[in-house]
Amino acid sequence: MTLRDLKTCRGTACRRDSAAARRAHAAASLTAADRALEAVEEGLACRRAELRDQLARLLRSPPSTPKRREVWERRAAKLEERIAAVDQCHPRRRAATTRPILFPWPDLALPSGARVRVTGRVLPLSSLITSHDPTTWERDPRYPASWQERRYDRDPVEQAKVKRIAADLRPDLLLARTPSALDGPPVVMRVGLGSGPRWLVLGGNGRTMGLRLAAERGRADGYEGALRSLTRRALPVAPVLVRELSPDDAAARTDFVVAGVGCEHGGP
Repeated sequence: MTLRDLKTCRGTACRRDSAAARRAHAAASLTAADRALEAVEEGLACRRAELRDQLARLLRSPPSTPKRREVWERRAAKLEERIAAVDQCHPRRRAATTRPILFPWPDLALPSGARVRVTGRVLPLSSLITSHDPTTWERDPRYPASWQERRYDRDPVEQAKVKRIAADLRPDLLLARTPSALDGPPVVMRVGLGSGPRWLVLGGNGRTMGLRLAAERGRADGYEGALRSLTRRALPVAPVLVRELSPDDAAARTDFVVAGVGCEHGGP
């Protein structure tokens, strides 16, 4: 072996050792970053649990007087905003888009047979108001009691239906472009509660609770992936596709309530 060959071999060995050292350093750095990330996620999860516990306690004791109820609604809205802020800080999740995600949707067939225009919209699940909390089955006092006849707080059969939806989410059904309120995305109407807008679920109450329960258990990835493919946009944390009625369409709202569409027929 000549001196040149020897120098070439040494140079190759040095480069190989240097590359191996860089890979080892990168692996160690990633391990440290993963540990730091896990610590951040754990802290955020604890904070979120604390805020949800505070909100649950607050919702259990709604005041009776209008003046106190206004203060109570503002406190509930503030807690929900804090929960959403914690979600947005999650390092593995996307930040919510600042622009609303809206797109055309087929007209909705009302129980009376009439059709009404709706808008497809993506919202955070935390902004929807359902009749009950699917994690505790307690009634949400912000939801008009007369709009939901199903006693999710007392009836194990109804609770089981929601649990089945959560355990076997069907994105093809939850995102179906159907005119019926008994299938497809939930039907909602925007209301002014507290310091920010919220959306009352008029149709698809059980489906929404099932999706919320699945999201709480980390089982909504398939739904979220299908929604991402549909919208091709950055999504908020724990997103849901809804069909939004105009707040001025009182006739449509009355039609839903009188027909009891919010009391679903057991479908997902």
